Amino acid sequence: MVGYDVFARYYDALTANVDYKGRAAYLKKLLEHLHHEPGIVLDLACGTGSLTLELYKLGMDVYGVDGSIAMLSKRRTRLTTWKLM
Repeated sequence: MVGYDVFARYYDALTANVDYKGRAAYLKKLLEHLHHEPGIVLDLACGTGSLTLELYKLGMDVYGVDGSIAMLSKRRTRLTTWKLM
């Protein structure tokens, strides 16, 4: 996926306006409303891990999966910086 190698460099800048913290809070609230414990959460197509990180901060046991090695590499750098790996 050569296209994603280039795209990964700009992904965070292009999604800077996305409220990942708000999305994570909404998902947690939805689970609580449904009386469902999150257990293990799978973040499919996690990109560089913005939502993955926010779900983790809310206490969820979350795994981020993406088809792009470049995206996962950026996510790993981000999580290492936050000392989460």
